[in-house]
Amino acid sequence: MARLLVSLAAIPLLIATSALAEDWPGMLGPRRDGTYQSDDLAASWPASGPPILWRKKVGSGFSNVVVARGTVILFHRLGEEEVVEALDLRDGGSRWTYRYPTAYRDDFGFDPGPRASPAVSGGQVYTFGAEGVLHCLRLADGKKVWSLDTHRKFNVPKGFFGAACSPLVDGSRLFLNVGGPDHAGLVAFDKDTGRVLWTATGDEAGYSSPIAARFAGRRRILFFTREGLQVADPKTGEIAFAKRWRSR
Repeated sequence: MARLLVSLAAIPLLIATSALAEDWPGMLGPRRDGTYQSDDLAASWPASGPPILWRKKVGSGFSNVVVARGTVILFHRLGEEEVVEALDLRDGGSRWTYRYPTAYRDDFGFDPGPRASPAVSGGQVYTFGAEGVLHCLRLADGKKVWSLDTHRKFNVPKGFFGAACSPLVDGSRLFLNVGGPDHAGLVAFDKDTGRVLWTATGDEAGYSSPIAARFAGRRRILFFTREGLQVADPKTGEIAFAKRWRSR
């Protein structure tokens, strides 16, 4: 496992730039479904595959890089800090770095995180660390807009592998499967201030991230918690549908 993690950390970052290429601002892309719908990148690649424009060795964690407005956002751990870095898409040059201390230790000795991928929306970057600390930073310069220790605020247990939910920004709201036991399993925040808008259920957090979808003309947020599927109204947190589906 140690050798595997070192190998993963050294994988080159492959990026093809295009004037028409769409941003990839969060986990699984702009629609959170893993699809790319812009120009045909492969058409310009040689038979050997896409050329390596630049590479960067990274720290630990399982967070995917995201791309917005010509900037690559990297979220990883270096030593005793979780680090957010903004890199120039063209050459990998550093634009800014934001770092904060973390004491997270995986009880199984697997990996110290972070586990969740960043999200970029409205000129702001959102990250969720392995200890449940949620940050909002300015995309332009990395200055902190707001932050919140969700585990402390909602009395969340550590869990088997720490916090792993990639933030979902939908409209003016940010959604997380926080896992608080006192009716704070699901939480919606104001994306610009961090104010808590609503909480719902007492479900523990699973290792799944929410998505938004429309059913019968109504916008819904879908969460897969440790207890099962929860489908919530984005404005009120009212649970429209639930299906218990817990692993044995």
